[in-house]
Amino acid sequence: MMILHKIKNFFYSCIILILFLPAFSFAQGLINNGANIVFNGNNVFVNLNGSTANYLNQSGGLLTGININYDVSADGSATTSMIVGGNWTNNASTAAITGYGLTTVFNNTSAAQTIGGTASTSFFNLICSGSAKTFSAPSSSPFAVKTVNNLSLGTSVTYTNISSITIGKIFSGTASLSSGSIPVTIGDDYTNSATGYTVTGDWTYNGSGFNNPNTSTGTTASTLMVGALNYKNLNIVSA
Repeated sequence: MMILHKIKNFFYSCIILILFLPAFSFAQGLINNGANIVFNGNNVFVNLNGSTANYLNQSGGLLTGININYDVSADGSATTSMIVGGNWTNNASTAAITGYGLTTVFNNTSAAQTIGGTASTSFFNLICSGSAKTFSAPSSSPFAVKTVNNLSLGTSVTYTNISSITIGKIFSGTASLSSGSIPVTIGDDYTNSATGYTVTGDWTYNGSGFNNPNTSTGTTASTLMVGALNYKNLNIVSA
């Protein structure tokens, strides 16, 4: 316990922490009090293991991905990832995650998980599996569920005070997005196997893509795979 306490204090106090080693595991969660935690390269893993292993971000804390394969599919085979067994709370003024390539995984199979806080998190790749997930926000502020790259759902999701859902590239997995009246924008293909359900919010497929597959900027035209859903308003752009 003394060693774990010292490690946790180190995370609290450092300004920049660069992770090169293959894996770090924490059973009691992680509080980021303003540090820039850099995931450098492929095959770097931080595992917050257990239902009480929460991630709390505050005071401008960041998780930064660099030198990671850019176009990683969010299918569980990510090269570098942050695995969270508890809840995710972003109370910082930042988007919590920056850079390119980092995948965040919420995979608790025994307890529901909440992704929220006072500020939105812009994930790069996001994978949700196991027990139910809730995306939650304060009622007083607009709040987006956003991935720069891919989103994979393998479990049910609910939304509290969520104003929009933006998926930069591919929406995959086996579970419904369950967006209801929330407007949704997808930058590439709908490959999720859940189909046939009704959505009442506006859905937009942006065929120009939000990001070039191998760089952090630029767009590339593509042929779209559109989900077989019961739409109210469907927009297809630059397909």
